[in-house]
Amino acid sequence: MTEASWRHRRARPCDALDLLNLTRLTAAEMFPPSERGRGVAAIQVSAIFGAVFGPILLGLSKPIGDLIGRAPLEFVWFLAPPLLLTSAFIIRGITEPRDIAERVTQSTGVGAAARPITLPLHSTRMILTGAVTIAASQAAMAAVMGVAGAAVAHAGHDVSVLSVLMFLHFIGMFGLSLVVGRLADRIGRRSTMSIGLALLATGGTVVALIQTAFGLGAGLLLVGLGWSFGFIAGTVLVTDVTAPARRARIMGRVDLVSQLTSGLIAVGGGWWFAMHGVAGLGVLAIAVAATPVTLLLLTREAKPGRYLGQIGTDPI
Repeated sequence: MTEASWRHRRARPCDALDLLNLTRLTAAEMFPPSERGRGVAAIQVSAIFGAVFGPILLGLSKPIGDLIGRAPLEFVWFLAPPLLLTSAFIIRGITEPRDIAERVTQSTGVGAAARPITLPLHSTRMILTGAVTIAASQAAMAAVMGVAGAAVAHAGHDVSVLSVLMFLHFIGMFGLSLVVGRLADRIGRRSTMSIGLALLATGGTVVALIQTAFGLGAGLLLVGLGWSFGFIAGTVLVTDVTAPARRARIMGRVDLVSQLTSGLIAVGGGWWFAMHGVAGLGVLAIAVAATPVTLLLLTREAKPGRYLGQIGTDPI
């Protein structure tokens, strides 16, 4: 049995959303380490269009549906096939990103240490650092976002207030992605992740101390911005220390862990909110954001995209 057929037999069906989430890895692979943050940020910026136009389209679905004699949700589903087919047509002739990644790796030498079947200990630690940071960013956001609607309703506000809060949160998540990507390339992944965790903790503090709609809005903005820092820099870090042939598999595992963690926090957040109110949500976000700090303190980055091993000063 050839290696290709063996890999094919090992393949497992996966959710389309999982594949789409890995598009950020595709962008990261096509850039050299010095510009990798910018590549991931470009994908994050594209999410703004979905975040903005999705609710607009949903709002227009009723009048347009009434005009053409279709139910609102039925009209929305009719739009999906042409949009997806158009996207498929656009990407049909592109070069395989992993082939580009192989050429980038060969030209820069970065990631060569991650080629063996068993990852070096320092590479494993770096992957763990990126994974825990991404998971903590997702979980801290879920701690506040999971029950934001209930918190707004509990405070006596209507849907218009919730829509403004969600808008602020989405601006924090995606609005400064290009800036965050540039920072990851300029000041390093470690520093960018540290800023993200600090922003997450600050957002949790604001939510805990200012228990009003204004406080929740400011906290959600900061939490979204902290998520952007942690998610982009963590993704770039994992890409830096893994070989192209293994990146998708490792990033998929990282995403699985982060999503499971977010789910647990979101479910527990409802119970925590019932017991401790909005202030408890802020404290929970702070606790989650503090989790990766020790790993970040052990991370030694000689310059953006170049890391020091456990022994000596040779980059990975």
